[in-house]
Amino acid sequence: MTATVAAAAESYPARVLSDGATLYWRYDEGTSTFAADAGAGLDNGFLRNSPSYRQTPAAVSGPSTAIGFNGSTQYAYSNRRHDQPTRFSVESWIKTTTTRGGKIIGFGNMTMENSGQYDKHVYMLNNGRLSFGVYDGNTRTVTTPAAYNDGAWHHVVATQGTGGMALYVDGQLRAWNPLYTGNESYPGYWRVGGDNLASWPNRPTSDFFAGQIDETAVYPTALSASTVSAHYALRTGG
Repeated sequence: MTATVAAAAESYPARVLSDGATLYWRYDEGTSTFAADAGAGLDNGFLRNSPSYRQTPAAVSGPSTAIGFNGSTQYAYSNRRHDQPTRFSVESWIKTTTTRGGKIIGFGNMTMENSGQYDKHVYMLNNGRLSFGVYDGNTRTVTTPAAYNDGAWHHVVATQGTGGMALYVDGQLRAWNPLYTGNESYPGYWRVGGDNLASWPNRPTSDFFAGQIDETAVYPTALSASTVSAHYALRTGG
């Protein structure tokens, strides 16, 4: 068991980085103000309003911890402003029992306040289902048929590229649309745990996510289904 846990703790982050993550927050710091980028991009996260750090058990076995958000004021934002990502994947593990929904990860044009431009996001509905949305002149979303607010860890990956939009949960494709290949063009920041959701379909009661988040990664490509499945298979505990 010890060898298995150690192997998982080492192999999961190694695979995330080898698959090209340009932002990777593991939330293992002993501070409530900072999330270090585990990759070479130095796209560190700033934690707002003191979320609960060093939460256990984490999503991936080993000496790892998660971060907890209160669903009203707490979130994290990247310290680097990015051009519009035309192809991308976002990945996080989530654990919650909330019935108020909230944004898990997204792209927005502001850091210290709610964004005025915001899309490329995954958010939870009040009923626990997950939506992935982009804006291309209209709001475009795909939504899972099942709910994931059951208090267990779930692996969430959303991708957009030439093949359209895809939303995976626990290694399986749960929602997709091959027609939506574009998103809104503006420079912005990656945000985790909350941001504006005004005018988005099935907007939840809260724009902010109440629950735990772990192992957040962003990629400059649309990950393949086999890559997403491989990431999920490396998780062995929590």
